[in-house]
Amino acid sequence: MKSVRIFISYSHNDRRWIDDPHDGLVEWLRKTFVGLGTPIELWFDHELRKLPGEIYKTRIKSEIAAADIVVLLVSMDFISSEFVSQHEMPLIQELHGAGKLIVVPILVRPLVTYNLDRIRWITDLQMLPGLPTPLIDIVKDESHWERTKNEIFDAVSSRIGELHRRREGVTQQIAAPPEAQTVPIIQAAPHVVTTSTNPIDGAEMVWVPAGEFTMGSADTDRDVGDDQKPAHKVYLGGYWIYKTDVTVAQYNAFCEAAGRTKPRTPEFGWHDDHPVVNVSWDDAAAYAKWAGASLPTEAQWEKAARGTDSRRFPWGNDWDPSLCVHSHARPGDRGSTEAVGSYPQGASPFGALDMAGNVWNWCADYYGEHYYRMSPNRNPAGPVSGDCRVLRGGSWHYFKEMYFRVSYRFSNVPVYTSYNIGFRCVMRG
Repeated sequence: MKSVRIFISYSHNDRRWIDDPHDGLVEWLRKTFVGLGTPIELWFDHELRKLPGEIYKTRIKSEIAAADIVVLLVSMDFISSEFVSQHEMPLIQELHGAGKLIVVPILVRPLVTYNLDRIRWITDLQMLPGLPTPLIDIVKDESHWERTKNEIFDAVSSRIGELHRRREGVTQQIAAPPEAQTVPIIQAAPHVVTTSTNPIDGAEMVWVPAGEFTMGSADTDRDVGDDQKPAHKVYLGGYWIYKTDVTVAQYNAFCEAAGRTKPRTPEFGWHDDHPVVNVSWDDAAAYAKWAGASLPTEAQWEKAARGTDSRRFPWGNDWDPSLCVHSHARPGDRGSTEAVGSYPQGASPFGALDMAGNVWNWCADYYGEHYYRMSPNRNPAGPVSGDCRVLRGGSWHYFKEMYFRVSYRFSNVPVYTSYNIGFRCVMRG
């Protein structure tokens, strides 16, 4: 059974309803549905709260677009939120109206009903087809939280049933005759893996030959954000890319040779064969320059990760959690990075390892949300300026499969550091 993605929209003043580890909605729903054997992916914005405003907006919209169900925890703070009114609700209404999203509005705190007419989207929301009982008829207050949670569960459960019926209907409509139902499976890399070594830092590299590949995702793919669209052909010259992320040992050697300060130690400690973390974009670029290399462009990174057959993951089209380093049921529950190259079966067609998971990789490009709609088709290098740099590949801290797709784009300001961000380098052929 395919998992159901649930996005929870709420006011930060109502955060206590969401992420309390004992009584919060997220943990309670997760445990309840797991107990019933229903696979769900619950998402709210705890992973993104520290991101700059524009990046935060983009990520929220991307998560909404990828959701099957949106639960709205409505209160006066919620409907008064400028962010909700201007950035979340227009997209939610559009997707719901197009039949691409199921909306479950629940009131967790009373509304002053005479103010409702002043909030246009509340009125519009209640008039959309297929919604449950109108909001003003299901008002709950703090003393009824347990009952409210059960009603949320009932509402979400019924919508999950509706979603499964929709999916089954679509499957029946498009089902091929029995003799045509075999789905082609992407086999192991058809390319001959060619390797070399950077004499400066000893890094093993794999060769990515010149030629075209398909970058991005199709406009019809609703599992990805708009910044990953459209799918487009890109030609790149040949290059070498590091087979794995730069390790702690390699980065320490650079710091000693260049007289550079080492990154702060992550909570899980340093291990020489693990990827270095807590490095900014500037740190990564400085290392690459010292090693006679550079950071990969976003296009170079994606081609090295997916090859030329438009696959979704480095190993093929289907998500396989046994082939990369990731968390399991909630962000960060894995605890730490792992040694680079620990999952050789997850290699890309060109032989690059850990292109999904372990640590995010800094790329050379500035991030541009709509860059794909105007980028050149030969050796694109990203926008000429911007506030943020691109990150690719997912990390050990994440568990949703969408983050590990080779087309997934992330970004942050160049000075940002994190326990799940590292890098790898490229060299010209």
